[in-house]
Amino acid sequence: MNGQHARGSTLIESFARAQLMVYVAAILLASLGASLVGYHYLHEQTRRHLNNLAQITAIETQPALIFDQDSSAAEVLRAIPAEEGVTRAELFDAAGKLRASSSIEADGFGGRMAAYLDGERAAAKVIADGRVIGEVRLQGGQEPMLHALFGLIGSDLLVLAFVGLLSVAVTRRNTHRIAQPLTQLRTIMRSAIEHRDFTQRAPVADIAEVNDLRTEFNTLLDEIVHRDQTLRAHNSLLRRLAFHDVLTGLPNRAMFERALPETLNECARSQARAALLYLDIDSFKAVNDTFGHVAGDYLLIETANRMQHWLPDGAIAARLGGDEFVVLVAPWLRPESLPLQGDGDLLAGLQAALEQPLTIGAHLIYPGVSVGIAIYPDSASDADTLLQLADKAMYSVKGTHYAAAAVTRWTPVPEFAPDPSKH
Repeated sequence: MNGQHARGSTLIESFARAQLMVYVAAILLASLGASLVGYHYLHEQTRRHLNNLAQITAIETQPALIFDQDSSAAEVLRAIPAEEGVTRAELFDAAGKLRASSSIEADGFGGRMAAYLDGERAAAKVIADGRVIGEVRLQGGQEPMLHALFGLIGSDLLVLAFVGLLSVAVTRRNTHRIAQPLTQLRTIMRSAIEHRDFTQRAPVADIAEVNDLRTEFNTLLDEIVHRDQTLRAHNSLLRRLAFHDVLTGLPNRAMFERALPETLNECARSQARAALLYLDIDSFKAVNDTFGHVAGDYLLIETANRMQHWLPDGAIAARLGGDEFVVLVAPWLRPESLPLQGDGDLLAGLQAALEQPLTIGAHLIYPGVSVGIAIYPDSASDADTLLQLADKAMYSVKGTHYAAAAVTRWTPVPEFAPDPSKH
């Protein structure tokens, strides 16, 4: 079916089909059973009644045989009520001679069917003074039985119809109680699968088993939501750890190496310039060796904070590793358009912001920072070359600083400085 699954029957359709099959089977079996039992019972009753009627008729025809009055005998036979269903009545004398008879033609559906069945037969001796003087023979009796049988079957059918309608109503109610919460579960599940909507929850159901299913399904949704939230939090943390420096909170080398070419491509489309500043803390190792790594970390964190405070709009700063940082300013129009400090030069403004003294323990630290700059596209037209030129420019400045002894230095904080008068 073109890769699609054939649609199966719904729960309501399945229940209705099963109910119809059971109902039809129940009607057939009940009707057949009632018919067989009723027929057997009515047949026995008819046979007994016909025998009783034959005995009564024998008594009534006794005078006609004694006085040899065939016409009177015929009157007695014709007087048998039609509702008795007797189709033929005969009176024989002791010699077996037919003395009188009476016949009734079958009438109506019941009568025709009774005639078709040929009816029951009953005989009774006519006795006078202890001797047999004749015999009454009756045939029929089926028509009343058939009428009674049809009435019984009709009553059974009416009862079955009432029971069937009642069972249909009860089954539909119970089916609805089962099918409705299952349909709601299916709708919620489809929404979760197709639209990733895990906010809906299945309502309470009347059926205990269905309600247990609802509870477990809602618990599953809660677990999915919890896992999804946990996964998002973990992914967010992993992304931050992957692209941010743990110590300073700045973007790390991996993030900067992705951002730099993208920024340069944007500058190329808009024909803008970009400035890349590469900086390094002079004599950072001496700070670590003298004051310990905690002091060195504090100096790195403070440097990062000062860089972020100084950054122009649209600029980004990153820590490449160790004491090396970069600043990317894009677009870069001209130095005097930037919110700089110091002498108004881009390099001097950043350097002035970073070389403000700070206190570490009992010492006042004067950071020395070497900053190199490369301009896109003036210095280079690709990211790798631009970064290399900025790094080279920074080392050139660093060489000048070391030659002039303009590196990171420290002095005791005045209140901790030794008193010369005590020496």
